Amino acid sequence: MQALRLAARQAARATARGPVRCKGTVSEEQLFLEFGKAGRQAEPWEGVTYLTYTASFLVMTFGLAYAPRTSIKAWARDEAIARNNMEGTPEYGGQYAGSDGAHNFVKSAVGEMPVLVEAGGDGDDDDE
Repeated sequence: MQALRLAARQAARATARGPVRCKGTVSEEQLFLEFGKAGRQAEPWEGVTYLTYTASFLVMTFGLAYAPRTSIKAWARDEAIARNNMEGTPEYGGQYAGSDGAHNFVKSAVGEMPVLVEAGGDGDDDDE
């Protein structure tokens, strides 16, 4: 208990004195403890680090700029454009935008696993 009181008294005295102020300005050499050096020498790891930062920035910039649009709004917009441009009446539940046959799945009943339909196929794998 006495240790707590002592710590409280010391904290009160420290705050009563006001903020700690520096006497003069601190130069960069003093800040990084590089006294007496004429010029700063680069460390061996700095070049690799800067190269990695630059390469990562470029990959992220171009990767995100050319990433495919996967939002629901983009899909809905493409689907509406495709349905407006098609002739005839669209089938309920069908996809028309970007359906090149690459990822077509068919379900035979509720609860069944979807089966991938190859291009030109009907989804039936039994040829008997």
